[in-house]
Amino acid sequence: MQDQRNNRRQIDDITGLFNMNHFLEDATVLLRDSEDGELAVIYFDIENFKAYNQTYGFHAGNTFLRQVAHIMRDTFPDGILARLHEDHFVAAIVNEDIVSRVLRVQERVQASAQQVDIRMKAGIYVSEGDAADVTVVLDRAKLACESIKRLYDQSYCYFDTSMESGAKLRQYIVSRFESAMARGELRVYYQPEVRVLTRQVCGFEALARWIDPVYGMISPGIFVEVLEEAHLSDKLDLFIVRQVCEDFAEVRAHAGDGWNLARISVNLSRVDFQLKDMFEAIEKIREETGTMREQLHIEVTESAIEDEMLQETIQRFRSAGYEVWMDDFGSRYSSLNNLIKYEFDVVKLDMQFMRMFKDNPKARTMIKGIIGLVKDLGIHTLVEGVETEEQYAFLRDIGCEMVQGYLFGRPAPLRDAAAFYAGEHATLSFEPFGEADYYRNLGMVNVLSTFPFLPPEERRDHISDVPLAIMEVRNGELSFLYSNGAFQSLLHSLGVPGVQELLDSLSHLDEQADQLFWRIINEAVKTGEEQQIEQSVGGHIFTLRLKCVSCNLEKKLSAIALIAENLTPLGPVTALPLP
Repeated sequence: MQDQRNNRRQIDDITGLFNMNHFLEDATVLLRDSEDGELAVIYFDIENFKAYNQTYGFHAGNTFLRQVAHIMRDTFPDGILARLHEDHFVAAIVNEDIVSRVLRVQERVQASAQQVDIRMKAGIYVSEGDAADVTVVLDRAKLACESIKRLYDQSYCYFDTSMESGAKLRQYIVSRFESAMARGELRVYYQPEVRVLTRQVCGFEALARWIDPVYGMISPGIFVEVLEEAHLSDKLDLFIVRQVCEDFAEVRAHAGDGWNLARISVNLSRVDFQLKDMFEAIEKIREETGTMREQLHIEVTESAIEDEMLQETIQRFRSAGYEVWMDDFGSRYSSLNNLIKYEFDVVKLDMQFMRMFKDNPKARTMIKGIIGLVKDLGIHTLVEGVETEEQYAFLRDIGCEMVQGYLFGRPAPLRDAAAFYAGEHATLSFEPFGEADYYRNLGMVNVLSTFPFLPPEERRDHISDVPLAIMEVRNGELSFLYSNGAFQSLLHSLGVPGVQELLDSLSHLDEQADQLFWRIINEAVKTGEEQQIEQSVGGHIFTLRLKCVSCNLEKKLSAIALIAENLTPLGPVTALPLP
């Protein structure tokens, strides 16, 4: 009975693998008896497992964990295997064929995840005689795994000694965080958000900066992530919110009209919403500092919005009158479904798009497509990372509403920003607070749409007002593969009931007209260039523009896109009196 109880204490209840304590005991013996380079410890972390539980339930989640354990046993039959906690596993194995076996585990785990985007990261440490303690070995494998946690295109990593210096910095950040806030080492920097149409400052983003006496400027890309993992990010973000509100309570009295009602975007981490009621916390700060809700814009990253608790809080913010912005759209696992499921006031396109702007023509197409799509959903647009006049001109041409980037100013402390944007040598002016709604309404005009006059909710049901059809010529016979509503409406206005009747009329052209029509068709196929023909039907003059969009000469098969333009006014025209 005692042996059975001891055995149960050594085994993980869900997976049947060893638990951490038993793994450490057995791996200690294995490490002691191994030669340098013989033993490899692999630390596995299943990313996005929480989403699996939310989708299928905890019972299915436990079944999935047991399946992971089965895959590991199958792949490492002679290894010491354990589930450490939650979705973290470890394997101590002979250092042979490591990478191929790790990849095999990852592929099978991902294939077992059904419709959820599960990815299994792996950190690998090979013993080299410099670590006699198995806990050090395990920590090093874990460090290697954590080093690729946010890298989408890397699934495994070997430990190197630089990772331990990174671990020391992380420990330093956590231990010094509270005092850094008290000593003023953590500061708020402001970067302008600029209205594209007017080139006026319409707001600022508040950014955290840490100026440390030992490490100097610690990158926010490092300390923000560390504080999230340490569950301290709520303190950081509320510190920034309070500092912003206090800054502008102070500056309202003497820094000029533009700053009186400045609008500020503040960033909140997804972890914040798990640690605290962020709505109540920010409301408390706002009331204490006399800040209006309209002045604070709440930014959350796209990757955060899958959290159900966060979704509820976002709705509370919006219902109370705050704007909520989706930050970093397109930076990682972007899903267009998020734009359908959730309500946002502004979508901020990640600066990665601008970094690809010059060298990759697809980036322009992607930016243009996203801007048009987001506007048709009734959401406002801002692009980050704008550094050149060429980028600015392009974004203006496609109707982007706001931009942010070094072209207009780097993040700076409030005093420097005040001098730059409100001083006697200011290069940019402020957008009057009372004109914000005016420009927001103006920003909903989609210059990329063929229905720019329609509001977003009406644009969604329209396809195109350009009369377009696609004809197919197969062995000298005409047929229509496609015609849109605008093309059919044009036919009706010309007294032609539909495309079949149009085909019938084309088959009964007189010899001269028939020859002209086929000459145009053949020329379009031969040259691949647009051809044009003008025709009169029922007293209406219209132009046909034709272009061959695909052909197979061997099969005598070609597709001709056709745009019809009625040149005769269909309604009353108001003539302007000219001098």
